[in-house]
Amino acid sequence: MKTISTITQSCVPGGVYRVALTETYLLNKINHYNANYYSIIYSKNHWDLFDELSIPVQFLGLQNEMLSRVFGDIFQSRKITKDLKNSELIIAHNNPSAKIALKFKKKYGIPFLFYLHDSLSYPILGSITHTSSLICPQILEKIEKKFIAEASAVVVNSKITFEKVIKTHNLNTQEANKIKIIYPTLNKPLTWKEMPENRKKYMLIVGRIDHEAFYYLHEIIKSIKIPLVIAGFGHPKNPGFHKIMKLYSPLIKKKMVKVILSPSDEKLTELYKNAFLFLYPGHENFNMSAMEAISTACPILIADTSGILEIFTEDLKRKCSLPKENTRLWVERIEKIIKNKELCRLGKECWEVSLKHSTDEHMKKLLEVIREIK
Repeated sequence: MKTISTITQSCVPGGVYRVALTETYLLNKINHYNANYYSIIYSKNHWDLFDELSIPVQFLGLQNEMLSRVFGDIFQSRKITKDLKNSELIIAHNNPSAKIALKFKKKYGIPFLFYLHDSLSYPILGSITHTSSLICPQILEKIEKKFIAEASAVVVNSKITFEKVIKTHNLNTQEANKIKIIYPTLNKPLTWKEMPENRKKYMLIVGRIDHEAFYYLHEIIKSIKIPLVIAGFGHPKNPGFHKIMKLYSPLIKKKMVKVILSPSDEKLTELYKNAFLFLYPGHENFNMSAMEAISTACPILIADTSGILEIFTEDLKRKCSLPKENTRLWVERIEKIIKNKELCRLGKECWEVSLKHSTDEHMKKLLEVIREIK
């Protein structure tokens, strides 16, 4: 049985963690694999999806959130070190996890798969590397290129990410061939019979509540009198989260906007099923929330730089995407969708895309990559 250790920077709700969790869960369902999950940042309250999937989250050492943010990618406890030493493969999600995986490769010869969701990002605020990168951005470019060179394989979530990595690091053909694109289509489409007959009149955005999309969306909502539901995660110590909540406060008081923090998967499905339109006017290398939305036949309108559009037809791309910063176009498109009664038809077209791209397809490609690693 092959022991695989997955490392992420945290254990809160989010796309990266959904990918890591789902893959860990499904790898454990396969006879030949024993998969474990590790988080760099310590948290007293982990995402309830861990419990739903019966996956224990293990922390790499420091049992204090602030200390684990600053030193978690440097120090690991003896117990964790012993556990990771017994791994036959480490799956490292993003740069902080790759830093740890590289250390174990050099010290114990353990190969690692570098899962690069967000290139040129070190998403642990307060860490030494993150702070250093703010002073000298070239640090991130240098360490990321080293991780790519040292990894046995690299996985990215879209052609957008792939092309960015190739261009940023000026990779040659041999280096580029190490990188595989696996779309994070970890969705379970509902059957058409499960769809509600009539959707409720609210629009929906789902995501991390510090993203640029919330700023662009605020301008749209001010120009169109349709209720909005915001569902997502906001860390109480994240100034970006508080800034967005303050921005939306007047609309929340007027009951034009409702905020649901850290909803369960069951609640999320309910929100997607009943929303008449999912909006996301911000760049995402893929956009798993949009994938979840179309799996419930919820029509979407997203930024035209979103990676998920790579699995759409050209015709559907035109119907579902716009430049993120053009408020006027967004308002006009929303009004046109409503006026022309496109919602049901557009929702069905989106849903049909979700039927062609499933969890099974994702895992098949991941297993191909894992089996090639010696």
